[in-house]
This record gives sequence, C-alpha cells and structure tokens, in this order.
Amino acid sequence: MKKLALMAFSQSLVLSLVGCGGDPPPEREPRQLSVRRTGEATEKPPEGILAPVDTWRGRLEEHVRVPWKLVQVHQQIEAPPGWTRISGPRGLRIDLSNGEETQSFWVMTSDFDARQIEAEPAQPCGKSEEFVIYRPASEAKGWSQTSAVVAALGLSSS
Repeated sequence: MKKLALMAFSQSLVLSLVGCGGDPPPEREPRQLSVRRTGEATEKPPEGILAPVDTWRGRLEEHVRVPWKLVQVHQQIEAPPGWTRISGPRGLRIDLSNGEETQSFWVMTSDFDARQIEAEPAQPCGKSEEFVIYRPASEAKGWSQTSAVVAALGLSSS
C-alpha cells in the first residue's frame, strides 16, 4: 500500500513538473545608458515665443492695488472673447479678483491672427513687439487698473 501511494505521488510530481521543462526565458536586450555631458542640451528647446509668466506674476502682485489680486493664469487660450483664432500660437488669460468680481485679460502673441465673431469683442489695450493684451468689452464692477496691468507686463498702451 505504501508502495502504491509512493508511485501515485511520484507520478503526480512528474506531471506537475512537465510544464517547467520549457525553453529558457528570452535574453534581455542590453540597456543603453545615456550619458549627459556638461554643457550639452538634453532636450530641444521649445519653439516660438515664451511668455515670462513668472516675472509677470511678480509684477502684477506689485502693481495691482488692493483689494484686487492675481488669482490665476490660464494657458493655451484659443482667443479672447468675441474672436476666433485663424492662425498663430495660443495665448494666456490672466484673472484678477477682488473676492467678488473677476477681471480678465488675454495676452496673445503679436502674430495672432483672428476674426471677430461678436459685436462687442475684447479690445486691445496694450502691445509690445511680441505681445498684445486684450481687455473685456465691459470691465468688472469697481475695476480701474487696466493701465497698471499693461505697465506690469511691460507693454505700452494702445
């Protein structure tokens, strides 16, 4: 009886090990290590005009008077209100708030090409060689600091 149990055990052991005798695992391809040398660029720099957003944030916080403050800068804006973009890069929307009202501005590159689609679109209020800033057709209640925003971004009034 012990002999029979031992034979049954050895047969089940052989059957369970049958799948283990396959081909060896495939060899891994050797890794190629990338070496960064001092002074070499690791990534291609972005193309187009880069807005100095961090600098603008600091200047807006200095120039805009209380109770208004910078609350957010949105990126990849297609066009200011009342306009549709035909060509050129996307822009930024700068939101300032006094806790109750929000005043927004749209900064587009000077090569921004758009078509007016509304009767009262956002209007340009400042420009430089690289950028144009737009203000809304109607300003927020209590807002009187458009010139401070234009100056903070280093643009001239238009």
